[in-house]
Amino acid sequence: MCLAHYDGTCVTGQRGSVPLIFTWDAVTGEKKAMSVMDKGAGGLQAVSMNDTIYAAVDMSTDHHVYVFDKETGAQKHKAKGDTNKIYDITINCNGIICTVGKKHVKFWDFS
Repeated sequence: MCLAHYDGTCVTGQRGSVPLIFTWDAVTGEKKAMSVMDKGAGGLQAVSMNDTIYAAVDMSTDHHVYVFDKETGAQKHKAKGDTNKIYDITINCNGIICTVGKKHVKFWDFS
């Protein structure tokens, strides 16, 4: 399970053949939205969020980078990450994503 917290919202995720990701109200514990990672993702490796979206990395061999809508949980983008393990992900207020991992630093702009 990974956890990100931003502006009263938390994001958590599972491991498994078809992992789920949930957004929660950090104060009330109420579930806000659910997202589904692709079959074979293995689980949530890292997650980060801003005002409107959150970015996630899966545990698959290709370490895919996903972007989900924070309110609805709908998948907006997906791209192959790196075959080297991705350790962390961050996203800024403009939606620019940075992943850091073994032998790499990459920037992603899905706009």
